[in-house]
Amino acid sequence: MKKTILYNILIIIFLVWSAVLVSHSDTRNYQRLLERGNIREGAVIFPSRSQQSIPQALQKLQKRHLDQLQIYFIQKKNPNVSYVYMPEVLRSTPITKGRFFIKSDFQSPIPFVILGKDLYQKAYHPQAQRYYQIGQRYYSVIGATGINDHNKLNQHIFISASPQQNNRTQIRHYQIVVDGPILNHPQKLKQLQTAFHARKPARSVNRINNIKQTWWTRWGDTLCSLSVTALVILILGWLSQIPAVHSVKASALQNGLLSTFKLETWFKFFLGQVITFAIAGLIAFNKVQIISWRYLFLYFGVVFILLNLQVLLQLNFTKPRKG
Repeated sequence: MKKTILYNILIIIFLVWSAVLVSHSDTRNYQRLLERGNIREGAVIFPSRSQQSIPQALQKLQKRHLDQLQIYFIQKKNPNVSYVYMPEVLRSTPITKGRFFIKSDFQSPIPFVILGKDLYQKAYHPQAQRYYQIGQRYYSVIGATGINDHNKLNQHIFISASPQQNNRTQIRHYQIVVDGPILNHPQKLKQLQTAFHARKPARSVNRINNIKQTWWTRWGDTLCSLSVTALVILILGWLSQIPAVHSVKASALQNGLLSTFKLETWFKFFLGQVITFAIAGLIAFNKVQIISWRYLFLYFGVVFILLNLQVLLQLNFTKPRKG
């Protein structure tokens, strides 16, 4: 009994450790997300050689009522500069000073700027209002964004774009990245492609903001660690049932009675693991900061099923000693 409790405590520890692994992965992926200017993995890139300006392209979108989106015009020669257009669905970055863009900013003839926190300190501020020079023009700074490390977001410049503006930008000099609910509407994406005079769009975050990212960098190392953790948990489950296996071997029961005994033994293990996994889940919920709860619960579910299936087979193939 004491050994069973010890094994269950160890299983709880390794389950909580798996939650910590997922938490670390969430943190890394979130930092990479911010390095891409908060652009998600499913975003669509529209390659275009059009000489139309950003405001001209946005005017076409406005006429077609294409507003359930976020558009990032990332400057090719300097990927730390992005024009941003979010007419209806805002997607904020972590703000350390001031405020994020609001809907009216994307209808204003005057562009506003949000600076990475490292650049914010360098902004010109004769009085309370700060200004930042880009080329020959000074922009009003409304906020600062960034996190507490050497993330590329801290060096980024976000400029609000609007159909009401007038500038000399040409979208062929920008990487056009579209995110948001519009990605679920293929017909609207075709309208975007027409408005941008773009070639076939591509779903890839590996080319956004010069940030290369593969499936392995996002999840590979975490899945390997989780697999090893699951293997350890299965071994602990197998060890915890050694006394039960000895009981079956020493039993004089036969046929139906033996099957009933094995099933009862497994059911006790099943109930014990329900409690064990519930305790681990509660500890993870209260003590570990996790974004990917769905994946963690899926992992718990798979490990729980494998653990119980392993013990069921372990007991099923155990036969009483003859004589």
